[in-house]
Amino acid sequence: MKARQFVVTFFIWILCFVAITSSIVLVYDWHKNLGVMIGIRFEDASGLVPEQSKVLYLGVQVGMVKNIIMDPETNTPLITARVSHDIAKSLGVNSKFWVVRPQFGLGNVANLSTILTGDYIAIQPVKGELSTSFVGLEQGPFDQIVTEDLKLTLTTTNATGLSIGTPILYRGVEIGKVSEISITKNLQFAQLNVHIEKGYTYVIRKSSTFANVSGFHASLHLFGDSKVNMDSFKSLISGAINVYNFQPSSPQAKDGDKFKLLTNDQFEALTSN
Repeated sequence: MKARQFVVTFFIWILCFVAITSSIVLVYDWHKNLGVMIGIRFEDASGLVPEQSKVLYLGVQVGMVKNIIMDPETNTPLITARVSHDIAKSLGVNSKFWVVRPQFGLGNVANLSTILTGDYIAIQPVKGELSTSFVGLEQGPFDQIVTEDLKLTLTTTNATGLSIGTPILYRGVEIGKVSEISITKNLQFAQLNVHIEKGYTYVIRKSSTFANVSGFHASLHLFGDSKVNMDSFKSLISGAINVYNFQPSSPQAKDGDKFKLLTNDQFEALTSN
C-alpha cells in the first residue's frame, strides 16, 4: 500500500516538474519571439500603419510597427516598432532606417510592390554602440549598392533643382545618381557626391564636363516658331545632370576625382564659344 502511494506521489511530482519545465520553455520562447522595442523619428510617416506596416531587412521581415505618435519635443512622428532580438543585437547608434514607398516620376518608377504590400520600414544595421532610439532618413542610403561604383565629387555655385537621387545622364542614358549634397567649408560652393554605376564607369573621363540641366528651357517667339525642350521639361520635375565628353580619348576618371558642375547658363556660354 505504501509502495503504491509512493509511486502515485512520485508520478504526480514528475507531472508537476514536466508542467513547470514546459511552462518555462514556452515563456522563454514567447519572450525570445517577442522582440525588442525601438523608437524611430521620421519627418514623414505617411503610409505607415500600426500593427500592419512591416520592418524589413534585405527583404526579410524582422519587425512590425506597433505605434505612431507625435513627439512633443520635436513635433515630428515617432514610430515605435518591435524588432527581433537577433536584429536588435546588430543595431548600433549609426544604423539607418527609411520608409520605402512607391515612386513615380518621368523616367523613374520604383518600389511598385509596395502598392500591394503597403509601405514599410527598411533597415541597414551598422555595428557600434547598441541603441534603441534612432532618427530615420528621408531617403534610402546609396552606400548599399555603390561599393563597386565610381565615386566622384562635383562642386557648383548653384545646385537649384538637384537633390539626392538626381540622375546622371550620358546621351540620355542614366549612368549614375547623386548620393549626397552639402555645402563646402568655405561656404562658397555646393558639393555633390555622386556615383557612376560600375557598368558605365568607362564613360567618365578626366576631361568630362558635367552640366546641371534641371529647370525649364524654352524658346518663345511672338509670331510662331516657338520651341519647348521636352528633355528640359522632364528635368524640371526630376532634375538631371548631363555628362559631355568633348575629349573622349582623355584618361578614364578614378575614384575621388573632382569636377566642376556647370550651371545651364555656364554650359551654354562654354559651348557657344
